[in-house]
Amino acid sequence: MEKIPIGIDLGDNCFRICYLKDKIPQVLSDSMGNMSFPSKVSFQQNGKCFVGHDAELFGAPENTVMHPITIAGLPFSELEKLNDQHVYQFCSDRNGSYIDAHRVYPRVNDFLVEIFKFISNLVKERLNKEIEFAVIAIPDGSHNPKRIAIRDAAELAGISVRQLVNQTIAAGLGFNLHRLSEFPRRNIAVIDIGASHSSMTIIECYEKKVAANEIAHCRIGTNIFQRRLAQFIAEKHKQESGYDILANDQYGFFWQSLLIEAGFALVDLSTNSNITVAVGGIGINGSRVIVDVSRDEFNSLISDDLQEIRNTIKCYRNAPGTICAVYVVGGGSAIPVIQEMVSQIYDNIATRVDYSDPSAAVLGSAIKAGIYSGVIDANVVEITAFDLGTFYRNYEMDVLISKGATIPHKSYPKRYGIHGHYTEKVYQWIGEGTGQDKSEDEPDVIVLCNQDLFIWGDAVTNQFIIDESGIVTFVVVDLGKNIEYILDNYNVDSVE
Repeated sequence: MEKIPIGIDLGDNCFRICYLKDKIPQVLSDSMGNMSFPSKVSFQQNGKCFVGHDAELFGAPENTVMHPITIAGLPFSELEKLNDQHVYQFCSDRNGSYIDAHRVYPRVNDFLVEIFKFISNLVKERLNKEIEFAVIAIPDGSHNPKRIAIRDAAELAGISVRQLVNQTIAAGLGFNLHRLSEFPRRNIAVIDIGASHSSMTIIECYEKKVAANEIAHCRIGTNIFQRRLAQFIAEKHKQESGYDILANDQYGFFWQSLLIEAGFALVDLSTNSNITVAVGGIGINGSRVIVDVSRDEFNSLISDDLQEIRNTIKCYRNAPGTICAVYVVGGGSAIPVIQEMVSQIYDNIATRVDYSDPSAAVLGSAIKAGIYSGVIDANVVEITAFDLGTFYRNYEMDVLISKGATIPHKSYPKRYGIHGHYTEKVYQWIGEGTGQDKSEDEPDVIVLCNQDLFIWGDAVTNQFIIDESGIVTFVVVDLGKNIEYILDNYNVDSVE
């Protein structure tokens, strides 16, 4: 069977597949004509597994995981905090995290594996071809453990991963590669309002070259909007009827129903200033809950979240030249208050602002696959989204690779006076500003490696290598004995 490279947009809410036909990206559809598939996976007690639309139609709340990319790579300490938000429960053992989904016990990463198996089977079914390799567009804010989890899940499903590319870069390619000849040189801003994040990248385009020169992200997305709206519906119903839905929600089913309806309400509020939300079976004695919600009420609910997003997407000052265009993508791009905010920031800067071609990121990932296979003549320069460094001096941070460094990248700092016991602890700083000299207990610190070594000489070289997918490898070289230690990413997920 012939093999082809493909592009995948692995979004929080949905995923898409794309391939090149005569150098033109084509979004792959299923037999029903669907080009977008919900990021949902449902494991059944009979051994079956539903993915995408089937999971949405046939999966029960207690064994269906929505947004599996948001939980990939998270330590159990973070997953455990989510247990009060779901019918299923996160658990942990010596082999890592798994989900207790009503007598079904899949591992956390199994959900992504099933999505990639679905993608592989769909390519064979629709194109009669196998996947040579894939370029996968993922949320910009994906830290090292998440990137590793995504890569490993794809390869477990039999898909070779050529690169994990940030969705804003992919969307910029999808929007712009065919237009590069229109301008000798220009800057564009790509803003991605996803389910678990909001990101912004400034991209410089010229002479078939696309280079990222500024990047920013925050962990506010439409998932938070959805939860706030679900809570608001419950509180408003309590005020109107005196019945507390969540206080009577013994198993979490009511909350799941509220979340689902709040997701539909987000879409409805994008086109209507007032809507009526109706949720069956969760009111007193199993009655329907009916609540009116206005767009003004919704905007008030998320006002603080919007301010954080505003601070993120305003980071355009370091980009050389003029921003000629702004492209807003992701599930939140259709929300009117988001559009108003982007317009307020960029109307006096950019010549135009375009809102959401939903296929932009998957088109760009297929284009990037075409660049790797030699079919498309272009060059893409990408940068890191995080500070990377080590702990020293009573657990303060020393930044060794700064956010914005081009990738792939290598750093070779030396440490002296090491003879004997030596602990290498590596971190990733995912917060605003720099991680330099921050303390270890900062909430935006992710420990990637924590390993004890015995050094025979009096100095070591720490090699931090970031590959094209933004995945970091750590190497310590004992200069006295010329011994090389390749350190594992710290598995914070396991328990003793």
